[in-house]
Amino acid sequence: MSRPARPQNSTLYLGLFIIFFALYAREHQKVLAGNLSAAPVAVIPTEKVVIPPSQRIQELAALMQGDSLFQVKADGLAAAYGFEVVVVTFSGDEVFSEGEFAFRETWYSVLDRVSTIIKPFLQRGLKIEVIGFTDIGSLKERRPSDYGESDYALSFARAEWVGRFLERRALIPIRERVKLTGAGAVKAGRKVELKFTFDIK
Repeated sequence: MSRPARPQNSTLYLGLFIIFFALYAREHQKVLAGNLSAAPVAVIPTEKVVIPPSQRIQELAALMQGDSLFQVKADGLAAAYGFEVVVVTFSGDEVFSEGEFAFRETWYSVLDRVSTIIKPFLQRGLKIEVIGFTDIGSLKERRPSDYGESDYALSFARAEWVGRFLERRALIPIRERVKLTGAGAVKAGRKVELKFTFDIK
């Protein structure tokens, strides 16, 4: 018994299928090649994040407020907190004698503690200004015999003494980090203020 003959058009169908598949593959290859040759996406460098001074001031203020040194009211020590500044004030008989520029030795540990709090912020743009004052109500403060006729000389000596203390005890370079200011005689001015601010960075 003889095998039935294949339809002659099956070869035609197979040929058409191969041609159609080849055309389909070539078209998709063009699409893929076009995608691969597309212009590369530009990489935009990440901008440096700017930390506003107020944020760092709030961090510093929170540390001071949370420290036991500032949680108990003490004569001669006060702290004020603002949006862009923290000010620590040392004043009165408890801190230094009338007409003197150096702190009493009992206050060394307090300055040490303040130094410990602020030191981590030095690498974050902390600026320190030490401002000395004299008391306008005191003849000895206004015209101290050791400093001639200038109350500014004594007020600056008070600021410089604190600056040198920070340099010796906390290794804070005063030439780079600390501004020393003599503000002269003011009311109730037997005091030194440490003013902390930050650079924008």
